[in-house]
Amino acid sequence: MQDLKDLYYKFLSQKCTPEEISYLMNHFLLKGEETELKKIIQAELESEHFETQDTVEVSTRLSHNRTSINNIIQEELSQKRSSWNIFLKAAAILTLITAFSWYFFKSNADHKLPGNQILASGDITPGSNRARLTLSNGESIDLENANEGLVVNKDGASYAKIIGGKLTCLLQSSGNIDTAFNTITTPKGGVYQLVTPDGSRVWLNASSELKFPSSFGPGKRVVELKGEAYFEIAKDKNHPFVVKTPGQATEVLGTHFNINNYADEEATTTTLLEGAVRVHSTNGGAGLVLHPGQQSILKGQQLKVEKADESAVLDWMNGKIVFKNESLKSIMRKVSRWYGVDVQLKGDIGDMQFWGAVSRNNNLSSILNYLKETEDLDYTITGTNVTIFKKKP
Repeated sequence: MQDLKDLYYKFLSQKCTPEEISYLMNHFLLKGEETELKKIIQAELESEHFETQDTVEVSTRLSHNRTSINNIIQEELSQKRSSWNIFLKAAAILTLITAFSWYFFKSNADHKLPGNQILASGDITPGSNRARLTLSNGESIDLENANEGLVVNKDGASYAKIIGGKLTCLLQSSGNIDTAFNTITTPKGGVYQLVTPDGSRVWLNASSELKFPSSFGPGKRVVELKGEAYFEIAKDKNHPFVVKTPGQATEVLGTHFNINNYADEEATTTTLLEGAVRVHSTNGGAGLVLHPGQQSILKGQQLKVEKADESAVLDWMNGKIVFKNESLKSIMRKVSRWYGVDVQLKGDIGDMQFWGAVSRNNNLSSILNYLKETEDLDYTITGTNVTIFKKKP
């Protein structure tokens, strides 16, 4: 039989024959030899840097394994009640199966289907890095499935590259200015990060769109946004950076700020974290200068400034969904975008207020159960349709 370590790796690749699996399991139970295999497993677990998140699939699989081990113990005890080795062997098998289970989920994590997944339990997984780049020449690239280091070519020249999981636009020389707009869009359940040609960094939230030029020409650096994005602008006092949104323009020199301009929201909000920006309505009227910690709100043609709640504004950047005296219908708009679902509120519950925070890394049921436990509510999930209603008395 081949080397134990090689056989172990073959098992992880799901290429073992039934005879080899039997040999591996039996070898694990041999006196004095179990330590060797345990060391191999431990070394591999320590060499991997993956989140052992307790998902529904993992919990189900491990629960099944534990049940199987318990059945083995009970069956053996009915025949050999005095054998302490039964427990030792069962524990050893469980240790091995548990380790294999984690590897099973880790190895299959790289082969997930795109988009939010509908689980067998009826739950839905959270969003992930997903976006599509459409070049000005009409070429379209799926960035979700783009490999690290991929070079994006435009009209025969290298234009951008996937670096560190984000789209990085290559700096263009002054003699090769191309101001034609490219578009990057994120779907429901998708976020993405890019670096524009001037070195500015942009994080796009779900269901968002950013139009930006292949290279910035002389004058202002202009981009167009629909949805929500967080910006860290490269400083260039001679070339102000302008973010255009429907009904508004935000001009900066170098700063950190967030703009929320979803079509289904009641207002456009611009929140400043660092530096200074000038916000003005495209319908006319005097602009407003924001200072760090302030937020402008454009509703209709009225533009006003108030103190910002940065933790709530930047919840999506921090991996959370935060609501502070926020209505259920407002919270569900966030949920719909992040989990890729359609939400129906039955009855007079849309204006119910909630206070709390949940992780955006959890499945959909996490936030729904939180709301359910806070108020007298219940819900159903059917495919990508969510219905929330008052509990029956």
